[in-house]
Amino acid sequence: MEKRKRAVVYTDFIDELGEVEEIELRGVTTGTDFERFREKARAYLRRHDAHVSLQKLRRNKPLTAVDIQELEGLLAHAALGTAADIDRARIGDGLGPFIRSLVGLDRDAATDALSVFVNGRVLSANQHDFVALVVEHLTANGIMEPELLYEPPFTDVAAGGPEGLFGVAEVDALISVIDGIRANAVPRGEAA
Repeated sequence: MEKRKRAVVYTDFIDELGEVEEIELRGVTTGTDFERFREKARAYLRRHDAHVSLQKLRRNKPLTAVDIQELEGLLAHAALGTAADIDRARIGDGLGPFIRSLVGLDRDAATDALSVFVNGRVLSANQHDFVALVVEHLTANGIMEPELLYEPPFTDVAAGGPEGLFGVAEVDALISVIDGIRANAVPRGEAA
């Protein structure tokens, strides 16, 4: 292919601004939004997962107020977002459950917590699958709202919810285990 030569064009005019009008771009936020903060925090915390307080959180060990201060300091030191982002994380369910929702729960810790529910029972295949789904959810998300037991993928195994597989007392015991896992992410004396 032959290169063709292009002539240089010179202009001699002055740009003039018209009236300034502010346009709002929907779906675009200025600064950092909370979802972006969550993603940055998730990546940062996974890179620093050897931190003692993070290990306690991932292994379902009860946290102290000092652990929460350490975790807050970890987020603040990384400058992942604004102080308002950290405040928002703290105000929702609390900083412990927020951080655990980012880093998840160790699979062995989730299995151990649910062993209290499973031990002494002979589970059917569907019951076993249901409990395995709970472990999967806790491993990925760290915490769980009991209402999720009545939504997919749990309803794929038990269409009517856990009562279709377990007795009422057993469902109460399962929910108690799920609540206990969340409680370990909140320092004693604070509400979940």
